Amino acid sequence: MLFLRVTCLIALLIYSFDSHSQEAAVQDLRFPPMTQFSVGLSVTYGDLADARDEGGFHAYYSYEKHVANSPLKSTYRSQGIQNLEALERKYLSSTEYLEEWNNAGIEERSRILSLFAEDLTGESLDSSIVQAEYAVQYAIDNPENWAREFRSLGPSLSLEEKFLIASQLGGQFLEKYNVDRAADGVGVVTIEELFASLASGAPGGVCRDISKAQGQILNALGVPEDNIFIIAYTTPGASHATLAVADPDNPQKILKANYDYFTQSAIGVQESALLQEGGRLIETGINYRVYGLDGRPVGTIPTEVNSVLRDVFDSTLAKSSRTNFNLYQIAAQGPLGTTLAFGAETAGGDQIKGVGHQFVYPLSPSNELKFSLAIYQRDAFRNGGQLSQDAIYLSLENRMELLRFQNETTQITAGVMTLVELQYAQNHFRYNSGNEHESETIDGNSYFIGFVEAEKELSYGSRVSGDAGVVGYLDFQDVSAGPDGGFQPVFDHFYLNGQFEFGLGEGVADTEVGIVIRQFGETGHAEFGYSFNDANRVYVGARGRLSDETPGFVPDSSRELYAGFDRRCQNRTTRAYYSKNFDSDTSQANLEFRILLDRRRHKRSCR
Repeated sequence: MLFLRVTCLIALLIYSFDSHSQEAAVQDLRFPPMTQFSVGLSVTYGDLADARDEGGFHAYYSYEKHVANSPLKSTYRSQGIQNLEALERKYLSSTEYLEEWNNAGIEERSRILSLFAEDLTGESLDSSIVQAEYAVQYAIDNPENWAREFRSLGPSLSLEEKFLIASQLGGQFLEKYNVDRAADGVGVVTIEELFASLASGAPGGVCRDISKAQGQILNALGVPEDNIFIIAYTTPGASHATLAVADPDNPQKILKANYDYFTQSAIGVQESALLQEGGRLIETGINYRVYGLDGRPVGTIPTEVNSVLRDVFDSTLAKSSRTNFNLYQIAAQGPLGTTLAFGAETAGGDQIKGVGHQFVYPLSPSNELKFSLAIYQRDAFRNGGQLSQDAIYLSLENRMELLRFQNETTQITAGVMTLVELQYAQNHFRYNSGNEHESETIDGNSYFIGFVEAEKELSYGSRVSGDAGVVGYLDFQDVSAGPDGGFQPVFDHFYLNGQFEFGLGEGVADTEVGIVIRQFGETGHAEFGYSFNDANRVYVGARGRLSDETPGFVPDSSRELYAGFDRRCQNRTTRAYYSKNFDSDTSQANLEFRILLDRRRHKRSCR
């Protein structure tokens, strides 16, 4: 409550001094004939799912690591088989079945050696560990044909074992990190070149090369290409790319590799929180850029902090009614726009508080500009340490109507919108070791939207309406090439909504159905409402993914039911809302209240 009192005072002070002088602001409020002033409070609270990953570990899936971690490592040492080469040599010197060995493939040789090791040590050795070692060594020795043995190995491994191999190789590629390439950002390093660098010892690639190569390895091991994504985002140091994989058996579960650091999402985590990096490379920007296995861009996902900011400012790209965070907001609206103070807690545990201002300026009857500015502070915790961030966020939306048709019963409008989001942040990251790092980062994106809106009055007081649009943005042609490879327009998503209203009893019933189509999945919603006494509306609805193949990090993909009640009088609005999310098994409630203060102080009434 103290935070709300303080931020309310700040909001009112900002509003009072928003014009050139306090006196001018008072005159604006009191004397223009149609000037109105409103204040509102909104609180959204629920039992959020804990978005922190189920641990994390550096994944070395190798024979030598197995030996080092074995309770019988002294036995391995006494037998002189600490590495795979020594095990193979010992077997060949103690057997008469060389013809069987010479005719065996890697899978059969792996089985033979695992049984031989068990006879020597008394401990079971998984043949997949041996087979993986052979596959990796074959790829290093034969870079141009690297995938052959991985394809034969794949059917015998679980998804986690496949990920362990990709993570192990990510660690080896990291040891040959190309510092010069990171500095100039020029060129593409292929997976063949990465394997060649392991053989030669020469520098290899950088994060975007390595994450793409890890995805190619997983694909060769049998993971479907459509389930593999490269995720680029801003960190305290610079831009970074990691690998994310939607479990083919449960796409709501996301596995991630940051070089050799392996994590998987906790049960119940949903949407953008699934993409958080649990280690030291925490996200400091406002967007995740998503790429397919071929490196081509396929869409963007807002970070949790950007989801908060979009909701606060009612952005065109804000999600419909659901939030995956707790939000407290107080706003004052007048002739100079809306000043607000807000605080939020995300599913990832981030604490956010700030102030902002928004105004809408009509450039012409068919052209409108919306300007939003926020200053906020964020505290975030990850497995690797703690981030303290001070940031400035700017959003510019321009809506331009290019076509309008209207008669007595029909209205059609078509146009374009542009939306620019920018953030400048000062970051202070304190590692668990006690070391500290200071940095400044800039992140942003530009979206372009083409839209059509239509409405038609039907007989007996009924009405049908709808809107549709295509959202796109600019991105790299290939994440591996980066800016050096050029830019291209990218399809982000398509949306389509339809509404139908009709008289029912003494009130009006309405239904709405909508769908959003992205390159990596579809989501939808359906809602039924009933309005009565000219001021009240009750409604129920459902939303979520339309296919089980839609990855869990897609906005609005988690399935939920919701219900609400709106009461709109001439001078006050009250809204109550409750939702139940079945993927995360969490609930959330929202209460909003707004009162309009008219200078004429006329009494208002509602039935």
